[in-house]
Amino acid sequence: MILTMEEWETQYKPITNHIVPNASFFNDETGSNGIMFETYGEEYDYVASIGHKEPNRIWTLIDTEDGELIIINHWGFVNRVGYFITEKSYEHPLTIEVEMDND
Repeated sequence: MILTMEEWETQYKPITNHIVPNASFFNDETGSNGIMFETYGEEYDYVASIGHKEPNRIWTLIDTEDGELIIINHWGFVNRVGYFITEKSYEHPLTIEVEMDND
């Protein structure tokens, strides 16, 4: 299943990174309220705390072998760039891939 960023944000509602005010992947025009969590430190500890209880709320931004960035519905470790946590869990048995906007 492939979703656009807009479809993913509407369906799964990624939460704001409340730990770092200038986190990546802004979800508003002000350049704040970033939604990506880092793969280390306090941000990763928070992702892990959610992931151990509700792993279907964790999504991973990965760098593919083709050098493309995509978001997948998985708490991944290989080729990870960052993580997202969504309000809504994914229940789909197939891999969900979110295509990045190439503006």
